[in-house]
Amino acid sequence: MVATNYNAQGPYVDPWGVGYPTQGYPIPPRPIIRTQSQPPRFSPPERKEILQRLDEVERGFHRDRRERQTFFQGLESLIKGKYKDH
Repeated sequence: MVATNYNAQGPYVDPWGVGYPTQGYPIPPRPIIRTQSQPPRFSPPERKEILQRLDEVERGFHRDRRERQTFFQGLESLIKGKYKDH
């Protein structure tokens, strides 16, 4: 009986009176999100053109990267004294 009265009047009372339980607040249910089907962004010819451009850019990137990599490998071997004499 004493413990019940202590909890009712003690530090476990809702001090601000917001109505939430003292051990936490209830988690509201997740909202229901209804998705609508969207029309495709690009037509098939546009999509094909975009993919071709992307492929071209990727190929150029990799080609440039290979060139830089071989340049720096040659520079590194030159610095270490392992260069090829032509």
